Amino acid sequence: MTATKKDITIEQGSDFQLVVTVVGGPVSMTGYTGQMQIRPGKASTVLRYDVPGSAITVDATNRQVIVDLPAAESENFDWDSGMYDLVIVSSDGLTVHRLAEGRAIVDHSVTKVA
Repeated sequence: MTATKKDITIEQGSDFQLVVTVVGGPVSMTGYTGQMQIRPGKASTVLRYDVPGSAITVDATNRQVIVDLPAAESENFDWDSGMYDLVIVSSDGLTVHRLAEGRAIVDHSVTKVA
């Protein structure tokens, strides 16, 4: 299974959603969880953002993985860009499938909501 190449733009201070449809990969996605991180570059050990597991939904029935970041999270992004990937991990932790990867760009807001 090859990861989908998809650049994303996150508008600072706004809700963000990424939906990835799984083509190929595991026959059943039941029990899988999602993980997503953003770093300055692919080989970097510096972590810009680690998406909370609670923000990632694995919809086994519709074969989709949905990342939902609320505005309260993205308003704190003080970086401009990085690289991300989104993976799903089996319940035993032995199988990992990379679903999507690409650049993550922050579109900084001008208006700061109080």
